[in-house]
Amino acid sequence: MANEYLGLSLFVMLLSFFIILTSMSDYEDSKAKPIMSSLNMAFSAGALDKDEPAPSIKMSETQDFHEGTTLDKIEGLFNAHIKTFKITKNRLGTEMSVTMTRDEFEKALESTGEVLFLEDPSTDELAEAPFLDTLTSLIATSETEVQYRMDIMLGTGENPAMMQNEKPASLREISDISTGYARMLEAAGMPVKFISTGIGAGEKDMVVLMFRRYVPVNVHKAAGGL
Repeated sequence: MANEYLGLSLFVMLLSFFIILTSMSDYEDSKAKPIMSSLNMAFSAGALDKDEPAPSIKMSETQDFHEGTTLDKIEGLFNAHIKTFKITKNRLGTEMSVTMTRDEFEKALESTGEVLFLEDPSTDELAEAPFLDTLTSLIATSETEVQYRMDIMLGTGENPAMMQNEKPASLREISDISTGYARMLEAAGMPVKFISTGIGAGEKDMVVLMFRRYVPVNVHKAAGGL
């Protein structure tokens, strides 16, 4: 029984203490609104106070927008210069692969700017310059914070490992063709760090271009600072 009275006494004392604090405190509207807004966001699934402006978005938080813009330009370039191709993007829209025949790709690389696949080429700046020069410009001189690299894969139609043993001459020929694409891009002004070429067991004479973020490699850090 004594413990119950002691507990009740402590409760009354604590309640009295908070009543006194409340009576001594002042209510300031300017300070109360931010607090209430914060509480609303915490307990109302992120809802904002209707009297509070929406938070501004910094440019660093819109990086995906810049990526989309660059990839959109690359996609527009292919639409302008190549008749048949297939584009695939990842869920976030930050990576893009373009698949086409070797013949279509080589025709585009060698084109001088004549475009046949736009209804009104004069309205599209991507159609005013040769395919190779425009592609190099989009990759090598990034207009945004996000830079891209381009990986080129040429399909052999067979397992390259088996071809190495059974058809070394054919494998060497296909590899030389793939390397030639890189040389052509480098000659147009594209830095080597933005290009890679290879061969794979994909459909024969099909070219796959993969555009993804360029991530610089810190050689010193990778070596453990040695």
